[in-house]
Amino acid sequence: MSLVNEMLRDLEARRASPEETAPFAGMAPVDDDPDERLQDRLSRKRPLLAWLGGCALLAILLGMSLKVIFDPAAKPAPAVVQAPTPVVPAVTPAPALAQIQAVLPQNQGERFVLQLLLDKPVSYERKDEDGAISIRLPATALPQGLQQGRVQRAPLVLSWRLEPQGNDVQLLLVALGGTLQVDDRLESAADRWQLWLEVTPRAAEAELDLTDLPIAEEASEPVELFAVPVSAPPAEPTQPATHTANTAPAVRAQPTANTQIKVTPRRQDELSRAKQAMLAQDYLGAITLLETAQREQPDNSEVSAWLAKAYLAAGQINQLQSWLPGQIARHPQNSELRMLLARGQLEQGQAAAAAQTLSGYLPPLAKDPAYHALLAATYQQTGNWAQSAERYQELLRYQAGQGSWQLGLAIALEQLGDLRTASNHYRLGLATGSLQGASADYARSRLAALLKELGDE
Repeated sequence: MSLVNEMLRDLEARRASPEETAPFAGMAPVDDDPDERLQDRLSRKRPLLAWLGGCALLAILLGMSLKVIFDPAAKPAPAVVQAPTPVVPAVTPAPALAQIQAVLPQNQGERFVLQLLLDKPVSYERKDEDGAISIRLPATALPQGLQQGRVQRAPLVLSWRLEPQGNDVQLLLVALGGTLQVDDRLESAADRWQLWLEVTPRAAEAELDLTDLPIAEEASEPVELFAVPVSAPPAEPTQPATHTANTAPAVRAQPTANTQIKVTPRRQDELSRAKQAMLAQDYLGAITLLETAQREQPDNSEVSAWLAKAYLAAGQINQLQSWLPGQIARHPQNSELRMLLARGQLEQGQAAAAAQTLSGYLPPLAKDPAYHALLAATYQQTGNWAQSAERYQELLRYQAGQGSWQLGLAIALEQLGDLRTASNHYRLGLATGSLQGASADYARSRLAALLKELGDE
């Protein structure tokens, strides 16, 4: 329809001749719908528009490509890959080592005492051997370096050696020709700590009396008595040996049987931990550890003594009295166990039982004077003044400068009616200067009363 319409309009526009319009006689052009005409024109122009759009798009893409190639600033920046930062593990500083600030050897007659002064408490490990004892102090430094010494009296030689081993310190005590009994304890002293080692060497054949060993020197010359130079002395030049026919060949001395050391490690875990608990006043914790150790080592008198101390400190006197007599039966000559039981009995007001416990065994007075002093005081609580005076007199013959012993003897003699001798011992006790507080006041008042009664004011 639109094509015929266009032909009619064309004939009308050219004013065609009648011959050209004859075939279309009676027909006139009709006005088409504008939208239809528009769609018709677009349909005819669409291929051209598509071709022009494709060319424009191609030109744009080509221009962008040329800009990227010839303009470095237009190039996209390469992606920067950030290297991962390595994670450095936090370094926890190692705890500072305990420092041994002083090593103090002391000879106390029949016992040798080694005192180590430390700046902080340590947990140490102890191993007992036949004739030797080894103690290791972990995380401990010895700034003084190797320390060693020796005390000798035939046939027994006691030597000790304290040396650093890495971050630890090891102490070795050896008795040649005998055995060792060592009591160790760690105590606080103001802002420092002290490790005490009380060594009692014993001869292999019979108990050795060490009272004639050299007296410990003052601190000005400790090396001459105890210390052995760390560096070895220069070797003497060897001389060519000249033998004659009558010279007997030298015989190498063979070690005797009692100088051989047989290692028999002893379990010290519970005992060491219990000692630390006692220092921290954790008496119930110490009792738990010591009861375990005592069940494992029923014949170990040291464990028994520490358990008895823990019972006393915790106030478990009934437990102490029911258990400790059996241990004393195992070790009838252990004076420490008897003293601990007697103290528990005295706390319960059982003075007669305490006197019986102590009098069941009397150690040598020079070995344990404190035992005899406790027995003398216990006799006074039972009213046994004569035996109390006898004990105190023996103690004062051993050492007259103890003010408490002078006071005890004076009280006993006053009760026995020997007033003049009693007043003399009151005076001697005050003269020692060791009586303090209520004891000194009591001694002064009794001395004044006796002098007034005797007419010696």
